[in-house]
Amino acid sequence: MKSDTELEELTGLRALVSVPESSFSPSSPLERQAALEPYRILRSGLGILARGSPVRVVVVSSAGYGQGRTTVAFGLARACALAGDRVVLVEADLRRPSFVERFKLPVDRGGLTSALQGEPVEGLLQPLLGGLELSILPAGQPSANPSELLRGAPFDELLGELTELAEIVIVDAPPLVGVADGGLLLRQHGSTHA
Repeated sequence: MKSDTELEELTGLRALVSVPESSFSPSSPLERQAALEPYRILRSGLGILARGSPVRVVVVSSAGYGQGRTTVAFGLARACALAGDRVVLVEADLRRPSFVERFKLPVDRGGLTSALQGEPVEGLLQPLLGGLELSILPAGQPSANPSELLRGAPFDELLGELTELAEIVIVDAPPLVGVADGGLLLRQHGSTHA
């Protein structure tokens, strides 16, 4: 997509903010501070969209891989945590998970797939960014049937548990093109799109 207007015309959804590509890899402290501003705007925009009631779950997706959705999900999670919210960032891309490598998490811990198979989620959350109330739930072990794992009651129940542990849950969803999972999550949980 070339513009917010084109996105709105094609999807019928309202664009809250454009995140400049330059904010994806800031190099200096000043650039890092400026790079956080679009996520602060997005955080504020969610409150406006919800018309005063708190947004509890945000699903972040993109058209395809490599378009910055994980960066946006993390940026929003960080902005919410910096504002004092308790935040859980969930990696729901069970086909090409990247959180363990990206955030240098222990490889031997479980994650979303373990929680969906009944393991208590509290023991699977990992703190991220000391001093902030930001926890992360990586994808966990790969699944042969990711769409089936993310569909229906178990995932809904897990999101319910997570909203009891945090003010906002941000789901880093798979892309919308090429796999069914991203569209499935948006249909199930995407009344407010970011």
